[in-house]
Amino acid sequence: MHPRPKTRLSRLNELKVRIHKDQNSAKFVEESGERVSNPIIWIASRGLISSLRGGVGLSLSIAYVSACAVYTFSLYPYFIDGEPSLRPMFEFIPFLLTLLAPTLTLDIIAADRQNRQLDVWLATPISYPSLLLGKLGGAWLLFMLATSVSLCIPLLLSQYVSLHWPSILTGYLGVALLGTMYLCIGLWSSVRANNPLSAWLSSFSICFLFYLIGVSARFLPPSLAEWSQLLSTQVHFERLTIGMIDTRDLIYFFGMILYWFTLAVETLRHQVNETIRIKKREQTI
Repeated sequence: MHPRPKTRLSRLNELKVRIHKDQNSAKFVEESGERVSNPIIWIASRGLISSLRGGVGLSLSIAYVSACAVYTFSLYPYFIDGEPSLRPMFEFIPFLLTLLAPTLTLDIIAADRQNRQLDVWLATPISYPSLLLGKLGGAWLLFMLATSVSLCIPLLLSQYVSLHWPSILTGYLGVALLGTMYLCIGLWSSVRANNPLSAWLSSFSICFLFYLIGVSARFLPPSLAEWSQLLSTQVHFERLTIGMIDTRDLIYFFGMILYWFTLAVETLRHQVNETIRIKKREQTI
């Protein structure tokens, strides 16, 4: 179907809309710090400050540390074979992260899409990877803040008992890698979903599936158990918690982080291109 010729009035209205959008974008660019040297850092710090100002960051940090402390000292004895150990806490953290990571990422893109803020972000010259990396960085900084606060548990115990610090430090390395992987899954879910609730449910389902793969490996036949251990986050994480740094585990986590982040970028790019294609089709009808 041939496109209708545009009248002078329609071209004038289209020009006015474009000028209005350019003015709004320029204003947002100037106010949002697009002229700073590194927009990724600015977007990440903006997200962190917003979370802390709203009280979400402090509440999540307190809840995260409290859950670790209650499980370690009340629900599970932290003395294993007569020696103090934080292994119970590291066994509990993977399940805890399946709840924490979706909560940190549920609204970083989905909420912006609901309140039309995402259109404003996309109107700026910020690239898709930079935008998502900045959004992810804000959630990651908040997660690392909560993880840093949980260091109070081993520091407090070290005043009374002797702890094996190499395994504790590698365990926290595993927490950082596993948490970053789950945050990338949450980022993709937030990009894909239309609202924060759908983003949380999608992210939690995928993270919990990775958790279940490791837990259920012992009940599977040997042929399936081998594949489940290869894909399981639990197996790779547990080796780090006992002080073993294996290149296979590092490759697994960094590969998963890169995969889910790239998938989020390409999903956003596809959504934008699809929207542009639909608008062009509507103009030609």
